[in-house]
Amino acid sequence: MPQYPFFIFSPGGNSTALLPENNLSAEKQASNAATITTPLHLHVAHVGYVKFTTRKLRLAGDEFYLNATRSFGALLAYLEPEEIADTTHMQVHVSGYPAPVELTVSGASPVWDITAHLPLHKLPPIREPEPGCVIVSLPGISHILLDEALHPFPLPSSVLSLHHTASRLRKRWDVSGDAVGCIWWHAQEDSFCIRPLIWVRALDTCVLESACGSGSLAFALACPQARHLAEGNILNIIQPSEAVLNITLQQKKPGLLASLGGKVHLLAEGNLYIP
Repeated sequence: MPQYPFFIFSPGGNSTALLPENNLSAEKQASNAATITTPLHLHVAHVGYVKFTTRKLRLAGDEFYLNATRSFGALLAYLEPEEIADTTHMQVHVSGYPAPVELTVSGASPVWDITAHLPLHKLPPIREPEPGCVIVSLPGISHILLDEALHPFPLPSSVLSLHHTASRLRKRWDVSGDAVGCIWWHAQEDSFCIRPLIWVRALDTCVLESACGSGSLAFALACPQARHLAEGNILNIIQPSEAVLNITLQQKKPGLLASLGGKVHLLAEGNLYIP
């Protein structure tokens, strides 16, 4: 039976398993990921495959996940500690994103502070089909942002009901792509709280997640009061895990530099076996 080394990280929630890609086909990666995420296996939220020689991370559904990108930085810091100074900058390549992503890494095993910096040469497409609903199309993933005051969060009764809710909202506002998030949000003093429900086409999974980096970034870009905080200071987005992700937006020609950071924890490492 094939043996695969794995590392599990928590980038503020959403445990993420990272494995060497070992020349596995995209189909085999997706098949293995479907097994790894089940309750009878590692039961992680996301699975990514890494190629160390090119510093490339591919999510099993070929989508873009910002927090998995930060987890990749933690893995590189863990495996290459001699290259990590007090604060180190590194570049990685990630599925679903068209340009290299720069990471700022500090700390030491098993906890690092990792910030991802995304150059946005222009704002992503943003539309508001009705009050309280804003749709943001980021590279590799689109998000439907829902103000809970106008669009209350539907309490799920089962995994099937999550799929139904996500499918209904995607059809209602004609949103498609490799991955689509439904992000309910509300204000809490000087911060904002989100509840992300993420669907991935290739895996046909729909997960009520404990953290979402790209959803937090989409919210910072599209919500005027949030963007005002992110441009002038640091915007704090409280995740369902109660971890806080920090976002800043800086003017940098020809567009914006969006930065999202927070703690990344190494949870486990070992070998797994999949037929």
